[in-house]
Amino acid sequence: PGVLQEFVSYCNQSAPKPQPQFAVQAALALGSIVLVRRWRTTNHNYSSLYLVNVGRSASGKEHARTAIESALMSAKLENLIGPAGYTSDSAVFSALLSQPAHITIIDEMGAMLGNSRASGNYHKRQSLDILTQAWGQLHGSLRPLGYSTMTLAKRYRDEQEQRIIRNPAITLLGMTTPKTFYQALTEDAIEGGFLNRLLIVESHIGPQVRNQAAHAEVPESVVQWCQACVQASTGPGNLGGVDLGPAVATMARVVPIS
Repeated sequence: PGVLQEFVSYCNQSAPKPQPQFAVQAALALGSIVLVRRWRTTNHNYSSLYLVNVGRSASGKEHARTAIESALMSAKLENLIGPAGYTSDSAVFSALLSQPAHITIIDEMGAMLGNSRASGNYHKRQSLDILTQAWGQLHGSLRPLGYSTMTLAKRYRDEQEQRIIRNPAITLLGMTTPKTFYQALTEDAIEGGFLNRLLIVESHIGPQVRNQAAHAEVPESVVQWCQACVQASTGPGNLGGVDLGPAVATMARVVPIS
């Protein structure tokens, strides 16, 4: 019930190829990114989620991206829309420096996992490692790998040392076909911890004929809810709701859970 259900209904109504399960995943992803860094539970759990939609080609997986981006743009929260994937661990870290909270929607999640296994593709494997770390450091901080700074001037050494991301918040929504995804899963993916962080939903609705979907605006209640969640603060003051950047720890609102 509530706002997320309204967003699920919007997804289904506006989809050329309706996928009810993926509409729920899209709603969870939207809720995840607007709540993250601003809200936590009494057990220090934040709302970052790594979701994967598994469906056959031409079954309607792509509409989740359209719906989420439409909602964020309607709420004037384009700054939460991140890159469409990462090429390396440095790319993940750079994206977080620019956007300490963002959603990445990856079209070919299975291909990304498969490429990380390819011989010599060290950078892709490292991107999965840092995504695993970021998921576990929402209540803490993420720091880059150390490189030699002996030849750098002091100013640049100081800049290197200050690259810290407090409460790194990535929401990931991947889309993939069953064959590509399941062939890419290995024992290493399980032992490394990345697979354990994924919420995977496979739809058994196959290829669909494209319908003439009715034009639907993002519900105003969803827009207002997104704006209110992002602007939440722990107390009064003129900095309430202001994003103070990656180096400042957030003072999240606490949601008591018994």
